[in-house]
Amino acid sequence: MKVLYDTYVFDRCVYGGIAKYLAELWRNLPDEVEPELSILESDNVHLRECGFDFPPAKRTLRKFLPNVNFKGKYRLYHLLGRYLPFAFSCSEYSNERNFKRLLYGDGYDLIHLTGIRDHEWVFKRCAKARKPIIVTCFDLIPELYGGNKETQRENAYAYAAATHIIAISENTKRDLCDFYNVSEDKVSVVYLGGNMQSVAKADCDSPVEVDRYILYVGNRAGYKNFAFFVRAVAPIVKSNSLKVFCTGSAFSKTELDLLERLGVRSKFIQQFVSDEQLPNLYHGALAFVYPSLHEGFGIPILDAFAVGCPTLLSNATCFPEVGGDAALYFDPKDEDDFRRQLMRVIGDDDETKKFRTELIERGKDRAKMFSWKKCAEETAEVYKAVVASYR
Repeated sequence: MKVLYDTYVFDRCVYGGIAKYLAELWRNLPDEVEPELSILESDNVHLRECGFDFPPAKRTLRKFLPNVNFKGKYRLYHLLGRYLPFAFSCSEYSNERNFKRLLYGDGYDLIHLTGIRDHEWVFKRCAKARKPIIVTCFDLIPELYGGNKETQRENAYAYAAATHIIAISENTKRDLCDFYNVSEDKVSVVYLGGNMQSVAKADCDSPVEVDRYILYVGNRAGYKNFAFFVRAVAPIVKSNSLKVFCTGSAFSKTELDLLERLGVRSKFIQQFVSDEQLPNLYHGALAFVYPSLHEGFGIPILDAFAVGCPTLLSNATCFPEVGGDAALYFDPKDEDDFRRQLMRVIGDDDETKKFRTELIERGKDRAKMFSWKKCAEETAEVYKAVVASYR
């Protein structure tokens, strides 16, 4: 079976969770499924990590006039790339033309789209050519937290027109079926893998020099519930040597104002961390905290489990589904509840140490239940079932 993939995601990001998912999927697909990759060139890091040796992108929007900004720059780039392809060759359009060439051929059994925006023409082509088409739904966070109407319209069209949909958790499937009125029979749940199952500890220095810290990983958008976390943890870190280490972007003015107001600015460390440093960062933390109000899956949970980091999760959406009995849960709107759960794993007494050890062992066992190999095998089963029923 040959599965054709478009290049949408890989034309738009150097890093990213969806690109990571697809690169791992392609690397781990069983032999009976052959991925037809329409990428000609790309700067995506995850492709290289997974052994795909595509040439680097010669010209992309990111590289176009990098030190010059003006109104209409985005539009100019796309006009030049679309209408002057030989004089102004852009990676995005070179890849797109190659995808169209493959799409209008007949050398594939099924299409799995990497993105669903601006893709109505693909669905129409597949309907005409009688080829089944699969899309993956990662979450409905844009819809549930202020996404624009145009994105909702495009998503509604894609989910209705797709032959079948893969959701990355049961919670995401429920959201999808409820919000877009999709039939449950049209959706299969395939869990993602973690990034650190085979990693115990990295061969590099830890990016943090303090001995006792709580870890927060990733962005801090509104639904991530970071302000709640700051308010909840502030009384604990103020009373001892405990620190909070945050990866991701620099603190915003609003976040800095909150830290100053609570008197904990010196307790919060923010620093960019490389993928190579992350295992050590998890390994050295007293606890990893994930306070989000909503997620599609939560790969950092598996990463924390795999390297032996006690994990505290919001009891919302997909977290209990992914974490099982290997994490502690708290009400993401109850600061006292969060503090009670945190104190169960950061103490120095023998009872706390024993509980930490039990939680760490549960986490390692739980992480083994999820892998990219298993994700790829279950995705292949979905492919085969869709092609068989479509014929």
